[in-house]
Amino acid sequence: MTNRGFSNGSSKAALVLLTKSWAAEYGPAGVRVNAVTPGPTRTEGTAGMGEALDQLASAAPSGRPGLPEEIAAAITYLASDAASFVQGAVLPVDGGRIAVRAAGKTRGQMHLHRADNHSVGQAGPMRARPTRRKDDNLAVGQCC
Repeated sequence: MTNRGFSNGSSKAALVLLTKSWAAEYGPAGVRVNAVTPGPTRTEGTAGMGEALDQLASAAPSGRPGLPEEIAAAITYLASDAASFVQGAVLPVDGGRIAVRAAGKTRGQMHLHRADNHSVGQAGPMRARPTRRKDDNLAVGQCC
């Protein structure tokens, strides 16, 4: 029996590395290489998942599955002249799923700080800790 999580993670990592590698290789010839990584999306192919798709998507900040039109809009942008300076990017169109997974948080555990480390809002009993990046107006803070 194979570990699907390992296989899926490996293929995603390969996509990221291939995108960056091809961007570096073909970019000088004027070829832009970017990728879109969609999150749980309601399509004909996922119709059989039923409520499991909703449950999977509920952990993301958006709290819902994406629509094919939302994924298509991101692809259209990357293929347009408006993205002429975007090269080697992997754009997550996942309702914020990658953001909370990277932080090890779920939707209910999000906590925002201003750049000066003053708390903007929190969900549940959390203590604010200084953010690591202070160059943005808002940054996701670490909570315990």
